[in-house]
Amino acid sequence: MLQHWGAPPGKLSRAFEGRSLTLNAALRLMRLYKSRELLRRKRHLPIARIAAMVHFRNAKHFATQFKKHFRCTPSEERKGMK
Repeated sequence: MLQHWGAPPGKLSRAFEGRSLTLNAALRLMRLYKSRELLRRKRHLPIARIAAMVHFRNAKHFATQFKKHFRCTPSEERKGMK
């Protein structure tokens, strides 16, 4: 991403040094919150498709990370939106 703007690759990682949240963790959180928004707004999309849209390697890994953060599965999240 930073290379696109001509910045060195390590610059963004250095911005996270000494903080409680790593760059990877921050990016994962952004993807998880985007996935929750998609689950709520795009109910017709399969969960596997949403996982792919937010760049998780597969639906199982996505569901594991989602449950770890939100304390419910993507399916439970979607059912709770009635």
